[in-house]
Amino acid sequence: MMHPMKRKALIVLLSLGTVGGFASGFMSLSCHQHRQRHRFREMVTDICTDAVRAAQRPAVSPDRDADPAWQGPSPSNNAR
Repeated sequence: MMHPMKRKALIVLLSLGTVGGFASGFMSLSCHQHRQRHRFREMVTDICTDAVRAAQRPAVSPDRDADPAWQGPSPSNNAR
């Protein structure tokens, strides 16, 4: 049988380890959540920036008179 003081010390140490482990796990989850939110914001920013740049580019339409080989849009694009 264990000495009562050793048993109490062991219980205290195991309890502190358990509480510390849970605290560390919750902090890790919180940190990952912030990181994931930051990545999502960067992705949305990139998408919006690309859309604005695409809208600012002049639309290039095929010049039918300049290219006699132009046959119109390909049938595979219209099949959808």
